[in-house]
Amino acid sequence: TVVAVDMAGRLAFSRRAGLFAAAIFALAAPLLYYAKTANVDVPYIFWFAVSLVFYLRVLADGRLSDYIGLALATTLSICTKDQAYGLYLLLPIVIVWQKGFNRRAVAAGIASIVLFALCHNLMFNFGGFKDHLGFITGFGSVYYRVFDPTLMGRWLLLKLSVRLTELSWGWPVFLACAAGVAVAWRSHRVTTIALLVSIVGYYFSFLNVILYAYDRFLLPVCLVLALFGGFAFDQFLSRVTRRTWRYAAVALVFGYTLLYTSTVDVLMLRDSRYAVEDWIAARGGTREMIGVNVLPNYLPRLGQYNMGDVQTIEDLRDARPKYFILNVDYNRAEGPDTKTGPLIAGLRAHTLGYSLVYQVRTPSPWPWLPGAHRDLVGPRLEPLGFSTLR
Repeated sequence: TVVAVDMAGRLAFSRRAGLFAAAIFALAAPLLYYAKTANVDVPYIFWFAVSLVFYLRVLADGRLSDYIGLALATTLSICTKDQAYGLYLLLPIVIVWQKGFNRRAVAAGIASIVLFALCHNLMFNFGGFKDHLGFITGFGSVYYRVFDPTLMGRWLLLKLSVRLTELSWGWPVFLACAAGVAVAWRSHRVTTIALLVSIVGYYFSFLNVILYAYDRFLLPVCLVLALFGGFAFDQFLSRVTRRTWRYAAVALVFGYTLLYTSTVDVLMLRDSRYAVEDWIAARGGTREMIGVNVLPNYLPRLGQYNMGDVQTIEDLRDARPKYFILNVDYNRAEGPDTKTGPLIAGLRAHTLGYSLVYQVRTPSPWPWLPGAHRDLVGPRLEPLGFSTLR
């Protein structure tokens, strides 16, 4: 993915801009996290990055191989994760605007349709594809909605989307990317439009429809903005005046961003769940029940123990587990009016016959870093989270 970003940056602007763009995207905190997890966000981003390379080649040369490459990479991105469709809604308009409608575009369209049918197994499982569409346009979209479909709700969604994009790197790189858009608009207007339409189409056809956002949903936005950030740094270093200070400033920005985002790796290696596993094992484990009330993903690994799902105070009194493990940040979202809320509150207040025997939170590796990612270093007091990094 990073190599493809480098290639796209070179095609869009310059060789050095491509290198900077690759470095910027490689330091996006959600990318560092989701590259290590078994979901499809990073794979579909890979295909999107590859498709941008072919897209820029189509706009530059318009060879048949580039049209076909764009069609295949686009289709693989969408078939890897449906939401990618929004990234491509407006791209054909730009291609027709720049290259006209021709037989190469028709061939690319046919290739895309055939690959889409193969990926979704339409010939043998069309009913399954219909059920899939029904889910993502119905329950799968509405159930998670956070903002109301009103003008104010959409304004709050836009603010959240900008905030999550900024959180991916911190303010220095985010401002550099924004500056890159402004500078490129003056000197590379066609290229700027060609790249930004993917963000516009994605936002209005996906985020603005489902009305909620997570940081991983902004990964394609970060990828496109990284190209402009690379251009901004390239232009900044191209000035002949005060070159030493300019290089020092760029080094300082990347040094800060490296610390900002590598917090992901440090905290994953020092995850407090490992400490809980060691604490239990150091006491010889237990054959009695360990009570939990969240998904195993958010807990220490307890497969060798007798783990019981305890959701209410009544469940607790019936099961009487030896220990009860709380994921404090995750359980904070459980309000007093939920099914589990009274149980969480009672355990915290020590009114249900349980007392605190162990508590651990991994500290930030560099607590002195200003403006660190709030979902990584805390205090994580918001009941509703928009990042799995917490």
